[in-house]
Amino acid sequence: KGIRFREIGGNDDILITVLGGSNIAAPTGTTQLFDYPLPAEPATRRIGMIVPVRQLHTVLPVLDAAGAKLEHVYDY
Repeated sequence: KGIRFREIGGNDDILITVLGGSNIAAPTGTTQLFDYPLPAEPATRRIGMIVPVRQLHTVLPVLDAAGAKLEHVYDY
């Protein structure tokens, strides 16, 4: 909807976690830190990635289109 971020809490990069299936991959420009199945629901994976804050406006729609659900944005 035209919203862009410059920084969050003074950070240029931010850790996010998403929930999704095994088909979710870290979008270009991000760094995947971890990926593991949820103990109570093994078909669902928790994926943590570092995202440049200035790319959130493009990364989040890509993840959503792949079927991932944003779980948390960590502002350190």
